[in-house]
Amino acid sequence: MTTKSGFAIIDWNKTVDVCSDITCQCGEGMHHCTHENTSAQHARCPYCKKVTRLHDRVELFADEKDANNHVADPSTFVQWKGTSIFMRVHCPCQHQFDVEDIMFAYHVDCPACHQTLHSAWHITGTVLSEEESKAVAVIHEPED
Repeated sequence: MTTKSGFAIIDWNKTVDVCSDITCQCGEGMHHCTHENTSAQHARCPYCKKVTRLHDRVELFADEKDANNHVADPSTFVQWKGTSIFMRVHCPCQHQFDVEDIMFAYHVDCPACHQTLHSAWHITGTVLSEEESKAVAVIHEPED
């Protein structure tokens, strides 16, 4: 049985580099890599032009296999290698700590209880309405 061990909240305002593969509501996939001065949280589908907002919650697991098998719906696969991500981790021991500018966010170690927590490979996203999309200041425009 899969049991979540904790969770982390990504601070998209401080996150600079992250790559993900987003499956849009239209069924098409897009590769979403961001760097400084581009939005890590919002991406426009090059096919249907709808904007997806990536959620900020990452599920954490004690067992690496559970983290690898966790699939969110709608599916956004996050490539943790080479990221420059900022997130606040909520450990099952009740300790909270910040992870800043980590390059390999496959897992984090709690400084209080020393438990290793493995990051899920998938997070959820929401397709925004046209009105909501207009309110977003920066939208990443992946190439098709």
